[in-house]
Amino acid sequence: MRAAWTMIAAALALAACRLGDPEPTPLTGPAPAVVAVWPFAVGGAGSVGAREPLLAGLDGALRSRGYRVVTAPVAAELLAAAGLGATSDPAAAGPALGADAVLVCEARSFTATGARPLQSAEWDLGWRLVSTRGGGELWRRDSRATWSRPRDDGRPPGEPLDALPQVVNVGANPVTYRDAAELCAWLHRSALLHLPVVER
Repeated sequence: MRAAWTMIAAALALAACRLGDPEPTPLTGPAPAVVAVWPFAVGGAGSVGAREPLLAGLDGALRSRGYRVVTAPVAAELLAAAGLGATSDPAAAGPALGADAVLVCEARSFTATGARPLQSAEWDLGWRLVSTRGGGELWRRDSRATWSRPRDDGRPPGEPLDALPQVVNVGANPVTYRDAAELCAWLHRSALLHLPVVER
């Protein structure tokens, strides 16, 4: 019985997420056929490698919007082979990356405390889709906020762990993250929900 209630709650939460998707911000030019993920986070936080937490999940978040993607690790290899790096201009890297546009993550600031579980974080991030065909900036999204881990799991004190769960509003459960990479992946998904979907 408990499993059935869990499945129902999960289905309702998923439906609520789909109904609550934001309206995408239109592109300022033609939709690119292929988008490369810039394998360095740029800005106040300095350059960060493709496998660092700041870029975790960015490839998948972009792919979920329907774009053909040159992933960050592949982009890093292509840039290195062309003699380009973190200080190169993403808009000029189209020939090396074989992409019509580059998605750049700007990390003006990012701090995270604790891991497994993450305790708190503060960020000022931006996402820019830049044309490599002379079209300039096609799309932009910014996020500046803080997050702290809830002090408790929301259960009444002394309640047995195997007790039936309380009835709660969808989305009322506290949100937690295992580490900075999981938080960043969530931030990328949330930001790219504002990127128009490409129909193939």
